[in-house]
Amino acid sequence: MSHVALQGGLRQIGRAGRRLAAICALGASAWSIAAPWSVQVANPNLFVVKPLPQPGALIAVGTDGVILHSSDAGQRWRQADTGTARPLSAAIAWNNGKSLAVVGQKGTVLRSDDGGKRWTSGVIGDGKRDLKAIARDDARGVLVVAGMNGMLARSADGGRTWRVLDVGTPASFQTLLFDARRRTFVALGDKGAVVRSADGGQRWDSFSLDGAPTMMGALIEPASGAIVVPCLEGVVLRSSDGGGDWNVVWAPTGNAQFLSSIARDEHSGALVVVGQDGIVLRSTDGGAHWQRAKAPTRFYLTRVSAVGGTLIAAGENGTLVRSGDGGVSWSSVIDPVEGQMEDVASAGGGNWLAVGDGGRMLRSADDGRTWQWLRHPVRSYLHAIERDPVSGRLIGVGASMTVVVSEDDGVSWQGVGDLPALDNAYLFALAVDPRGNSMVAVGGNGAILQSTDGGRHWVSRGLFREDNFNDVIFDSARRQFVAVAAQGRVAVSKDGGETWVRQQTRTTADLYAVTVDPRSGAYFAAGKAGAIVRSADAGVTWSVLPPLLKTDLQFVQADPASGALVAVGDEGPILRSTDGGISWRITDRTNTTGLRRVAIDARSGAMIAVGRNGAILRSQDGGASWKSIPSGTTQHLRSVVADARRGALYAVGLGGTVLTSGDGGQKWRPVPSSTETRLKTVALARDGKSMVTVGDRLVRIRMDAQAPVAAR
Repeated sequence: MSHVALQGGLRQIGRAGRRLAAICALGASAWSIAAPWSVQVANPNLFVVKPLPQPGALIAVGTDGVILHSSDAGQRWRQADTGTARPLSAAIAWNNGKSLAVVGQKGTVLRSDDGGKRWTSGVIGDGKRDLKAIARDDARGVLVVAGMNGMLARSADGGRTWRVLDVGTPASFQTLLFDARRRTFVALGDKGAVVRSADGGQRWDSFSLDGAPTMMGALIEPASGAIVVPCLEGVVLRSSDGGGDWNVVWAPTGNAQFLSSIARDEHSGALVVVGQDGIVLRSTDGGAHWQRAKAPTRFYLTRVSAVGGTLIAAGENGTLVRSGDGGVSWSSVIDPVEGQMEDVASAGGGNWLAVGDGGRMLRSADDGRTWQWLRHPVRSYLHAIERDPVSGRLIGVGASMTVVVSEDDGVSWQGVGDLPALDNAYLFALAVDPRGNSMVAVGGNGAILQSTDGGRHWVSRGLFREDNFNDVIFDSARRQFVAVAAQGRVAVSKDGGETWVRQQTRTTADLYAVTVDPRSGAYFAAGKAGAIVRSADAGVTWSVLPPLLKTDLQFVQADPASGALVAVGDEGPILRSTDGGISWRITDRTNTTGLRRVAIDARSGAMIAVGRNGAILRSQDGGASWKSIPSGTTQHLRSVVADARRGALYAVGLGGTVLTSGDGGQKWRPVPSSTETRLKTVALARDGKSMVTVGDRLVRIRMDAQAPVAAR
């Protein structure tokens, strides 16, 4: 492969290329039907929104294997069961939208032959290289995909089988075009790599440009047929012969600004390129010459799209800017909001859709002049979720003072605005009064929030700014909230969370968990370096118990059947008390794996402890003895809950792990979660058929006939 110099101005770049034989290596593509569980990820990062051939039809794809489909110009969306948790990056449709293909991470390919209702999944090649782009030669019926580390593959049967191609370059391809005028595929990547095929992707010419530009997006200018490419290095390249010879048609003066996307205004014919610091470049002669337009924003613009005489550009801080005069002048159409807007597309008839991180989705019905939220983003890690027993509403709380609410069993979510402004605060735990009178969320920097309307509105009740609260419970017998914090601090509220009194525990150890013994009514809090404190007078006074361990304790659980108390934590040993917490002893020294949570199976009464490296321990005698249970995973498990209605147990953890047991925790099997991110805890919805697990993602799993139910 020969190299040619890239220089400024309009100097032509000499042709370089040689024929490369395509080595026909069939990728191992074992296709699988999506799992029968109904799984919905509410807050994926959406990377692409794309119009489909049918009027008003759209597809959006993103992380967690998410594919969304709309048939009414984006007013309503349906999430497909894809059977994969891999991030998806590009989509294509043909056969009037009946046939679709989507590509993504680690060679993932999804295809549908019924307009996106059902999908089959497969992997191209060794499953190690991410796919970034897909294109189709309609006349030949050939699909080509391109991706990282020189990945190119070809399918001649609608994506059912694939042949991996060797084009002689390790470059990563970000962009793939089909040039209908010349009937050629052109793939563009980093390191100045350009490859081209004129025979339906069977053989490829390879070109390499000195200076190794990284080509980001491309456009075929319809009048001249020229390929115009913005580059990460701030230059614009143009080829008038389908990718063989290239000219530098824009080179920055001074500091280069990354260029990321290109579009063509249909009314004026102007080409527009956008990029870093809100830069906008404009050409009125098919990309041969460029001028810099006034930047409409200081934020990075990552994508620009054009339909008719309207241009919309999207970018960081939720930016959306609009031009109605071919890119000469621009105006901001929404207020900046934290996060990333990734893509924007038209559904026709003046309807536009914009998507981004955290599941954000906005819609415009007036050609981009005004926008309405369809989905507010949930970008923060959620630490806790509870269900309001009166309304059935689900409430999640987490980092950056985030509170989200669902009225429909986790199908859709709304962020709660107008929360109290607390510097650097976060919410770590949530407790609910079972009668529905009040709920309390606590967290760092003294955060104590109270809601008296089922989580829709919150007020700050925190008076202790130096306290970092780790847990909170509601004592139904005394009808009071108890919260524990770092430095051995405890706060108690006897009026539904409106006012709080700090109590002294006589320890400076950080306290991580608190519980109430249903028999004695005593409170127990556990924490750092084996600390356990006890209160027998509703939290007024506390006694410090002699520590038996030097490792941190993470959770305390009372067993109503035996009256025993169990404490678990880092490095595995389990503590147990049979006298109301006055004295404790180590019951299991053999386990050395850290444990995080304990639950009690509603049917069998068994105690189940979960923790690091997929550890599951089971006790049938109130915690006196424990048996290790195979979990089938090495991912850390963060939480376990019991479903009394169905007689089932659910454990969640890292890597999108969700496990379930229908026999009191003796056997476990995985549940698809459609995510590979961190999950921390889970709540059961009021419909009795759905659960919602939270962490990096909000995931709703509807439990159908496949879900385990204990025998009655």
